[in-house]
Amino acid sequence: MQHSTTCAIVLAGGYATRLYPLTLNKPKPLLPVAGKPIIDYVIDLIRQVNPDTTVISTNKRFKPEFDTWATTTPIKVKVVAEETLREEEKPGAVKALHQLLQQYTGYDTYIVIGGDNLMTLNLKEMLELHKRTGSPVIAAYTLKDTREASRYGVIESTINGTITTLVEKPKLPKSNLIATCCYILPAHTPKLLQEYLEKGGKPDAPGYFIEWLVKKTRTLAYKFKGTWFDIGTPEAYLKANLTLITHSISPKAEVSSSEAVESIVEEKAKLNKSLIVSSYIGHSTAVENSTVKRSVILPKAKVEDSTVSNSIIGENSVIKAHRLKKAYLPDHTKIGT
Repeated sequence: MQHSTTCAIVLAGGYATRLYPLTLNKPKPLLPVAGKPIIDYVIDLIRQVNPDTTVISTNKRFKPEFDTWATTTPIKVKVVAEETLREEEKPGAVKALHQLLQQYTGYDTYIVIGGDNLMTLNLKEMLELHKRTGSPVIAAYTLKDTREASRYGVIESTINGTITTLVEKPKLPKSNLIATCCYILPAHTPKLLQEYLEKGGKPDAPGYFIEWLVKKTRTLAYKFKGTWFDIGTPEAYLKANLTLITHSISPKAEVSSSEAVESIVEEKAKLNKSLIVSSYIGHSTAVENSTVKRSVILPKAKVEDSTVSNSIIGENSVIKAHRLKKAYLPDHTKIGT
């Protein structure tokens, strides 16, 4: 029996302007959530199916960061960059995908996943559904609040999962079932993308291509339960961290006269006379004589004589004698110094 070939594409070419200031100097997929980069969760999904090729599609500005990250991955990945350095130069995610796939034709199956997807999903089962039916398959998630669905592609489907309608960002959603950026697509996807663009399809959000695809060919919704986060804002990023944090203190952390409750404290972090509750403390971060609650402090930061709650503090920041609440600070912020 001939081997069926699979190419996994991770979309990581955006500039995540809605997450500013956290992503001014770092791509969103490399932001840590509960101790590991968002894209590592995507790689965990991809490893379920062991594709022949895995490609990270990014931009010229952030390619060096992804190249460095790629040296740490458990599977071999290829980092490919579009020639852009800022948001205004982007060709759009769909057009960038089309251009990329011109280099990766000839595969039987394409798996396309957003590099900021954080979800619990049985990708192997989803792939088997595609192979069994030959149809494109979209990972679909049920939101608790239908009103939130207007920000996404809203799905209506039959009892057997066939998508009857998919409307991208409707003003009045008819369903709380949405399409996430996780697709399994057939061998002729490069030609489909070309046809879509030639007919005037929007080149930016991939959801518009999927909306067009649903009208053209039978497409299935793979409904999954569990965790899914749309990390589009600092508030959502903080929420994802707080949801996934499990208590873990590295044996290489230094904890003196301090207490850490339901928190992650990474290696080489130093806690002195401090209380840490439901928070993430990055590696080589120092917290002294401070209280930190429901917050994320990224690596190599320093917090002294301060109270921090519901906040994010960027790498290499220094906070002294200050009270922070619902603050989202970029890397290298200095307060009270």
